[in-house]
Amino acid sequence: LRNLNGKVSATPDSVVAPVKFPRTDQRIDWPEEAEHDPDREYPLTDPGVPAHMKLMAGADGYCSPQRRPGDCMALLAHGRALLGNSSVYKDEALMLPALNILGRRAQSVLILGGGTMYAAMLALRFPWVQRVVVVEISRHVVKASTDWFLELKQASLDPRLELILGDALQVIARMTERFDLVVSDLLYSPWLKRDPATRFPRTVPFMHQLSGLLQEHGILVHEAGTINQPRHTQRMLDLHRLAFPAVWLAAIPVDLELDE
Repeated sequence: LRNLNGKVSATPDSVVAPVKFPRTDQRIDWPEEAEHDPDREYPLTDPGVPAHMKLMAGADGYCSPQRRPGDCMALLAHGRALLGNSSVYKDEALMLPALNILGRRAQSVLILGGGTMYAAMLALRFPWVQRVVVVEISRHVVKASTDWFLELKQASLDPRLELILGDALQVIARMTERFDLVVSDLLYSPWLKRDPATRFPRTVPFMHQLSGLLQEHGILVHEAGTINQPRHTQRMLDLHRLAFPAVWLAAIPVDLELDE
């Protein structure tokens, strides 16, 4: 979804290939029992962590390049993978096309709901990105991700990154900064108890508020739901068409082996 006050096009020198994650000799200790119990749950030690948040070993998890091959883990909330195989596909689809379209103009990035730090890590791989602001409502998501995954910890310590813990709606209401790229990965989960972590306004004024965070050449990318939420996705598409002069809907292919 783009703000087309000025026409933006990708040129050969502005398009870069996704950067491979560097491997280091540092690894987070992995319990040996995991080799014999691939679906084991590991305790989150952060005080006050909610009961619906779990850290699981298993094939559907995120297979960090810092771990041994096959050592995969998923951070779940209400059974949904905040960090896992499917979330990695989604974050790459949210971040990489827009960063390549903007090229060297992608110097400032705002990520709403990016507490796992994976999306921020992708943005920080681009050397011309000078500033990444992550707004996350749950400190538990940040701590679990950065405690268990070394590359996400490294991303969180990058001096170009600013983490704001709080309700994204309240945070952006006070923002005066404008960004080259705004990525909204806020959850809309109407089957869960209503609170700031499970809802965001599906209104034209909110879309205009997001538009106001963009530079003139800026791009907004908004996670608009899944095939399981067709009415929500249609409403999101309609709202963006009312608020923006040009809108593209992109499907994200997820290569998962689903149980029958």
